[in-house]
Amino acid sequence: MFKLIKVLLAEDDENSAMLVKHAMDRFNFDVTHVPDGMAALSKVRTNDYDLIISDIMMPYLDGLSFIEKAQDFIRDTPVIVLTAVGERKNVLRAAQRHVKEYILKPIEIDALLEKVLIAMKMETTDLFVKKDKPLKINVSETGENLISLKLEGCPKKNSADEIYNRVHNIIETSSHIKQLFIEVDTHFFLEALSYRILDDFMLKLIKNTDIRGSGTTIYAPEIREARLDPDKFPNLLSCKIETRS
Repeated sequence: MFKLIKVLLAEDDENSAMLVKHAMDRFNFDVTHVPDGMAALSKVRTNDYDLIISDIMMPYLDGLSFIEKAQDFIRDTPVIVLTAVGERKNVLRAAQRHVKEYILKPIEIDALLEKVLIAMKMETTDLFVKKDKPLKINVSETGENLISLKLEGCPKKNSADEIYNRVHNIIETSSHIKQLFIEVDTHFFLEALSYRILDDFMLKLIKNTDIRGSGTTIYAPEIREARLDPDKFPNLLSCKIETRS
């Protein structure tokens, strides 16, 4: 069973950060990027992460000082540090803080993924390649005022429009439809923006059709388990969420 792996990336160099995010976004990683150690410290105080990747040389609070100050929050969370050639003292200091892996800059993608797998004690087979299971959208009219929507595979970040258009095409031919059943495949939630995609889809549906959250049932245990903030996902959480169809 694949899982979405939450990663905190502390890196002040925008190009390096984009390289890491782009490389990891191909797989089942949810990367949160912050530009300095102070921002990273703030994040770990209020959020749980499966992996931390931190540059050493950063403004406000350097990477190693961040790791030292964050020990009570990150505990056994694996940490990878990014360092330049010649920073031997920093590598030794990192080792004293139980940092097991480090990556030399400039970053090489293969080396990055190798270190991530080692730090996480994962195998290559634990990585979900998003492009290997693209989103499939199946819509059908299953009752007098009901349509069913089945979402299988991993969505793209802009999939809310695609899903809405497919559903709206059927609604246009059957204006009496007021109810919607949605089945969501587990692979859908391996995209970090999956909940935002569903919320945006429901917003478009509510604004432009007679379907409302009260008339929508979503079969997806992942939504309940995520304990989403109602203020951030009001349209999605206005629906009836069921764990099984």
